Amino acid sequence: MTLGYDFCDGKQVGNHTKKKVIDYLSGLEKTMSVHDVSDDPNYQQGGASLIWQHKVSREKGGIERLVLNRSLIEVKWDVSMGESGNFLFETWSNYEQGKKGWLYTSEAKFLAYVSVKEDILYMMQFNGLRDWIEDNKNMFLEFTSPTGESNGDVIYRMKGVLVPRVNILRDKDSLIKTIHLD
Repeated sequence: MTLGYDFCDGKQVGNHTKKKVIDYLSGLEKTMSVHDVSDDPNYQQGGASLIWQHKVSREKGGIERLVLNRSLIEVKWDVSMGESGNFLFETWSNYEQGKKGWLYTSEAKFLAYVSVKEDILYMMQFNGLRDWIEDNKNMFLEFTSPTGESNGDVIYRMKGVLVPRVNILRDKDSLIKTIHLD
């Protein structure tokens, strides 16, 4: 499969998509602040794109109170989800070297996954998503994407699973929120 954009176009789409996620989060009443940390090396290793500070209601001893919560969010985007109907989750970033993909290595609490052409944001809790994929991995198609040099030599392969959107929305409704951004 060949993608219909080059790296520069992809970076533009990614930045535009990230801005839409920031705008959405900033518009929530419970949001205190949203910070883009995608270029900060301290957060890149753990896969975080954003820091979201928001109010959360907690009950203790029969008394409800608001506390400030700080959540890391990883932002991913997909231009072909509208046609394919699939989420693409990276399980291996470099299969040959045994490097796990962002699905397993991200330290973020939430995954903000955007279907770019449909302008739909799916907010998911990473822990529940990982557990669900592990429990159901035999149901999903695995894919491999080679990364190579200009002469055609493959340097390494990325692997992942294609998860039909309809399956995850049906089975994990409690862990996924669908937001129409348009």
